[in-house]
Amino acid sequence: MSSEDLSQCRILKANHIACNIVASNARPGTLEFDAYEQDFQAIIDLATSVLQTRQRIQSSSPLSAASTPDVGPRAVAGLDVRDPLCPTYQGE
Repeated sequence: MSSEDLSQCRILKANHIACNIVASNARPGTLEFDAYEQDFQAIIDLATSVLQTRQRIQSSSPLSAASTPDVGPRAVAGLDVRDPLCPTYQGE
């Protein structure tokens, strides 16, 4: 599995964890989110791994970011975060 494939798997896992938290019906501002502390840490760890891998790839690339737009700053700076796949709490 390539580094980018592994990064995509990590991103998918982080999104999956986030959707599970959002789907739990926990309300913002309550202590219900305390139960998800390990999940939040897992998301941080996954995001850190993705960013470190992309920074390592970017720094080892012999070509500049200007000549390779597909591997440029977006790949290093972004986590490909998309809208959640489940409904989000809109407040009352």
